[in-house]
Amino acid sequence: MTLKEHIYYWVNSASGDWDAAYSLLASNHVFHAMFFIYLSMEKLLKANWILDNGESFPPLTQNLENLYAQTELELDASEIDLLKLVSTWNIEGRCQDYKNKLAKSYTQSYLKERLVKIETIRTCLLERLL
Repeated sequence: MTLKEHIYYWVNSASGDWDAAYSLLASNHVFHAMFFIYLSMEKLLKANWILDNGESFPPLTQNLENLYAQTELELDASEIDLLKLVSTWNIEGRCQDYKNKLAKSYTQSYLKERLVKIETIRTCLLERLL
């Protein structure tokens, strides 16, 4: 596959995860939606990593801040902090212990408030790729 095809692979996969997140949120599956938002952002960062590094296979890391640091993207400090938060959703989306602890604080309104800024970052990540 060419670099463009690798980038398309990650963008296409990220799009499906983003759509799944909104479907899950609409069904009030907040933790699952958060996990799919995380997956989508990870894949878009990996696509940007490929663009900036000229290699087909991005690092295996799942830490969004680390991926971001290896790209030429320029986000502000609050956006980087949001990437750190979204990275935690990877663990929280998988571990029942976290879900049980946080179930009362992670509501639809909590996630919808953060989605406004996450969508801004997502648009920034996509604009470089398309």
